[in-house]
Amino acid sequence: MISPAVATRLVFLMVGFSVASWAPLVPVVKSRGAGMGEAELGLILLCLGLGSLIAMPLSGGWAARFGCRRVISVAATVVCLVMPALGTFTSPIGIGAALLFFGAGIGTLDVVMNIQASLVEQEEWSADDVRASMACTASEESSGRAWHRCSLGFKLAPCCA
Repeated sequence: MISPAVATRLVFLMVGFSVASWAPLVPVVKSRGAGMGEAELGLILLCLGLGSLIAMPLSGGWAARFGCRRVISVAATVVCLVMPALGTFTSPIGIGAALLFFGAGIGTLDVVMNIQASLVEQEEWSADDVRASMACTASEESSGRAWHRCSLGFKLAPCCA
């Protein structure tokens, strides 16, 4: 079984690859669209952002109601199912609809994977662990500025003296 931390990192990786895989498809979409000009392509590409804008405000509620795992699973499935359609549809309406769903899936994943990452981080780091690892002391340097050193001895940030 994969740990929640590893699973969350894999979701971040999947979203990155999905968005990176879409970018090279833009010229393919433009060439397949019958008589599609720059303006039409621009409007169709806005469907990606529109899908994200619609889904993102709803995603937190979905995560609270159904749990992060379920919402991530559904959104990732939507992204994976829509991805092949982005390169095969030829009508502007079909491409726009695919981009709307792709954007909604990516937007949902963006929100919920960050909620999940926050939960995983809270689970992994108890308050005592955070205090112990971030214990800082101020020391005077010859210049008169106080430098904060973490428990490992690294200088973190100067403070005005």
